[in-house]
Amino acid sequence: MIPGAKWRARLGARGAAIALLAPVALLGVLGGGPRAALVLAFSIALTMAAGIVPRALAGAPFRWFNPGSVITGLLLGLTLKADTPLPFIVVGALVAELPGKWRLPRLGRNLFNPAAFGRAAVAVLEVFEPVVKAAPDAVSAASPLAKEAGGFVSPAVWDLLAGARGGAIGETSALLLGLVAALMIGVVALKREAPLALLVTAPVLVAFLPATTQVAGHAPWLLDPAIYLLGSATLLNAAFFATDPVTAPQTRIGGLAFGFGAAAIGVFGRLYTSIPGAEMWGVLIMNAATPALDRFARPRRARPVTMTPLAASLPDEHGRTESLPAGPGLTVLPAPRVLDGVRLDPAAALAKVRASGLRGCGGAGFPVADKWAAALRHPGPRVLVVNGQEGEPETFKDRYLLQHHAASVAEGAMIAATVLGADRVVFVLDPAFHAGARALEHALVDLRHEAGPLPACEIRRGPGRYVAGEETALLDFLAGGRVEAHPRPPYPSERGLDGRPTVVQNVETLAWLPAVLGSDRAPPRLVSLSGAVRHPGVYEVEPGTPLRDILSRGGGLCDDARLGGFAVGGWSGGLLPPDAIDTPFEARALAEAGASIGTGAVRVLDAGECVVREALTAARFFRDESCGRCTPCRVGTGDLARLWGALADGALDDVGRARIATLSAVLARASTCGLGIAAPGRVVSVIRHWPQAVAAHAEKGRCDACNPSS
Repeated sequence: MIPGAKWRARLGARGAAIALLAPVALLGVLGGGPRAALVLAFSIALTMAAGIVPRALAGAPFRWFNPGSVITGLLLGLTLKADTPLPFIVVGALVAELPGKWRLPRLGRNLFNPAAFGRAAVAVLEVFEPVVKAAPDAVSAASPLAKEAGGFVSPAVWDLLAGARGGAIGETSALLLGLVAALMIGVVALKREAPLALLVTAPVLVAFLPATTQVAGHAPWLLDPAIYLLGSATLLNAAFFATDPVTAPQTRIGGLAFGFGAAAIGVFGRLYTSIPGAEMWGVLIMNAATPALDRFARPRRARPVTMTPLAASLPDEHGRTESLPAGPGLTVLPAPRVLDGVRLDPAAALAKVRASGLRGCGGAGFPVADKWAAALRHPGPRVLVVNGQEGEPETFKDRYLLQHHAASVAEGAMIAATVLGADRVVFVLDPAFHAGARALEHALVDLRHEAGPLPACEIRRGPGRYVAGEETALLDFLAGGRVEAHPRPPYPSERGLDGRPTVVQNVETLAWLPAVLGSDRAPPRLVSLSGAVRHPGVYEVEPGTPLRDILSRGGGLCDDARLGGFAVGGWSGGLLPPDAIDTPFEARALAEAGASIGTGAVRVLDAGECVVREALTAARFFRDESCGRCTPCRVGTGDLARLWGALADGALDDVGRARIATLSAVLARASTCGLGIAAPGRVVSVIRHWPQAVAAHAEKGRCDACNPSS
């Protein structure tokens, strides 16, 4: 696990960034005096006010202490000089917090790093109103002129490292900045490729670019690569501007191109022009190029996953399909025409949904009535998004519903839209669900004929990425963004698609609504049963049904199979040993046993299947599917897959095994969305329930399940 991960998890990404900026700010104040303290305080106060006042005037919710605004203010202040006029800081703060954080509709995010954008505005003012005193050169600590104009013969290297030179408040000490940069990139940074490429490329370019006969406004010591790296804004830019998760590229190739471009622009500008702040302009230019870099260097699609024995009967790329078999215990979903000729009473329907205790069936299990009530607290019209992608491996109940009970799905969606007052319903289906999409389209047409006018409905093909099952990532995709999970608040129920209150519900959740309104009983759950069972399929299961009974409904074990355990909740759930066969299929009991209901998947394991390898497959899946937005997930899933893979191969020592447990805790505690939280689920359950298999792999690289004959 990366050093400092516990500290990073405890503080969070923004808290850790503030903690890293604090000593830099303190040293800058000590070096710059009261005036530097005033500049920093003014910058922070203005950015916080600029973030609060517009929301307060609009009646929108806001937080008095917004860590994002504090970070923007700190970064802006650290890039200024102690004698920067206060009116300049006002302009910089307003630009950073308002246009700098304006979310472009086509991108679904802001284009420029806010603090860098604000600093660029100040730089423009400094060009037209040169009232700021010329600071000592960032390299020679003498003057901006060359040696012939009075500069020192050699750079004051010790002053540069120890922090006894002038310049920007945050560029006081190269030693401190170097330490901060290392911690930021290694522990906190969401995007590592861009800053690392910048730090490597800048000195290489300086070393190989030809010297000029007239250095434009800078001392000739710039031609020393190491001094350039230490004595300019490169460290600050790399640590805090090239690591911005929003404005840096999503892909590794894009990140490398970003860093190379920012370094090239900064070095060429500093060596051959008199443009102030060339490094900052390099970052901003590459910010503007990020959408193109993401478009031309798209992340690779995750490898296909063999989900269940039913895979052969799922729709192929041409839409041909065989009917998905319903398990012998499946009760046909009732589809009373609740909307047929009768105006649904939204308040009564909401009360009945609340009384039923219906929870979301997409994995999170959030109470449906609470989610709807949260959206209803905000003015409409609202949007309903139906998530039918079903990216969870080992789960196939949603595609079964779309193929065989599309009428229930369609009517459930219209019931939800009526209660929510939604004038738009967006169905997002997996690109492979051709038959389900056609069935849903026909069901919507039939419902329109029978029930009258419906809200505007559209069926969209999803991105085919697992992370798009998280509601903020799904809305990011629908808005044309990069399919990344976003921190909350704001919640989608407050501001989602098109800036309107939005509710995201799973297909199964909506399919139960006609039954909920047509009867007084609480709805059961659908279980995707697969693995070493005679009759894999979709089964209707009442809460609290033991795993033993679920196995029996599938006809018991296959011939010659021996029970090796249960994989419950899909790959985001956990693995349970054979002696957990009497565990009730309900949230609390499964959580105590080390699993979860999740999407309602139950896979029966044969005793010949290696649970360590099962956990490794899941760990690699989450590593490949991570959107990369938050550090615990992007870095942690990769580290988890690497460490668990080394253990599986017998190449991990006791220290590494201890790191797995710590890393799993950090992932579950600090990740932005459910992907990172669930990533260590199978690893943790194997460590808990199969310690002998873990020890055997750590020692020999195999266990009895790997070599049954041994």
